[in-house]
Amino acid sequence: MKTFEQFWDEYTATFNRLPVWLPGEAMDVGDIGIMEPRGWQRLTDLKDIGIPFTHSATKSDVSQSRASGDAVEIRALADAAVGPQSLGTALTGGLEVTFKRGGAFLIRAENCRYSDIQDLLNVQARIEKRIANKKLDWKPRWILVTQVTSAQPAIVLVSKNGDAHARIEVHSNAGARNLAELAKVGGELRMTSENALEQRVVSVKRTPIMWRGRRRGGLFRPGWTDLGEPGSVDTAEATDEPGFVDYLPSGNQVTRDAEAG
Repeated sequence: MKTFEQFWDEYTATFNRLPVWLPGEAMDVGDIGIMEPRGWQRLTDLKDIGIPFTHSATKSDVSQSRASGDAVEIRALADAAVGPQSLGTALTGGLEVTFKRGGAFLIRAENCRYSDIQDLLNVQARIEKRIANKKLDWKPRWILVTQVTSAQPAIVLVSKNGDAHARIEVHSNAGARNLAELAKVGGELRMTSENALEQRVVSVKRTPIMWRGRRRGGLFRPGWTDLGEPGSVDTAEATDEPGFVDYLPSGNQVTRDAEAG
């Protein structure tokens, strides 16, 4: 199985959502596009084709900490491992990640939020009416984005092969107690070394990380198919909640449940 396909299947089974690929690329509720071999390609949106919809209020979601089971080794940087300080914010911790196969991933997503199409059934009915009246040429490959989840900060690493590894440093002068507080105090995440990563996003800015969508069926499969909706995939046994610490120096480490807000 190709690296992208392996990552896609495992990620979708873990989160009941589709990964934003490339991680961090622009994506919004109501977007319409297609899936290419290298991921999402936006073509238009509901507004451009004259379909009104109600954008839900942004909702808070749980933090996400996942890794591909025993295919990922994670080591928090201890005080002795942080090395010399650079100019600017102080190096206060970090992590080193080693992958044992291609397509394995690590995700750490804090302060997650999501929004969706509130009146989705009405939107689908409006699309069907426009198609029936020959006022809309809806292509078979088109996908409607129905929900987008973002995180701040966000770490997403995907391995190309079993030689992949990365080192990420946490920099802060304002005493962040954990990774979730890093953006509030003006801290930074820096990838200082990497090898054989297929994709990566390391950011303290709010970043889209996953989404859900719907595809319209054709003549032989009428109706709309959910992509990434809850219950549409099975849980992957190969994916773990690795019990992350917050990558701060050993004296300040705070163990957080992987599903804590």
